[in-house]
Amino acid sequence: MAARNPFKPTAGATPPLLTGRSAPLAEFEDSINDGPGAPLRLTLFTGARGVGKTVMLTEVSELVAERGWVAIADTASPGLVGRLVGAANAEFEGLEQSRRPRGRLSAVTLPQVLGTGGGGVSRSAADQANSGAAQAVNLRFAFGRLLDSLEARGAGLLVTIDEVHARGRRDLRELAPTFQHLAREGAV
Repeated sequence: MAARNPFKPTAGATPPLLTGRSAPLAEFEDSINDGPGAPLRLTLFTGARGVGKTVMLTEVSELVAERGWVAIADTASPGLVGRLVGAANAEFEGLEQSRRPRGRLSAVTLPQVLGTGGGGVSRSAADQANSGAAQAVNLRFAFGRLLDSLEARGAGLLVTIDEVHARGRRDLRELAPTFQHLAREGAV
């Protein structure tokens, strides 16, 4: 019986055998070990259709996940920046959830059936403070606070953007200054 062909270019599916990728993956891992400012922390995987660019994004995501990092993956398409803000906010909320004091119901009042009294619910101060948390309004803030939270845990953030073509340039132009500012702040 003939051996199965390991080359199966299937729109981002990881092939049964990943060959010829150990050097770029090792270089990327070295940049993670080197910390902020390492040159390969901003990496661009290029090549013709089917060579494994999406697979490489998956591989580096798995590499950082093994270290306890957060990996946010998206595609360069309209609305990218908004989706990244939403993903960063969701990751931040998930990390911070365990650190918040739990709110407890402290009182319930019921309306009088025939009287003029009103009803309501009172919540503890911790719960009220949590409900008033404002949602992040821009990517720099959302990434910044997520990175601060991750740094406190000895972890980091990986953002992968797939399908970067000419049509996604507008969103990428909004994304680039965010990374530039984060690099200036020593976060990238």
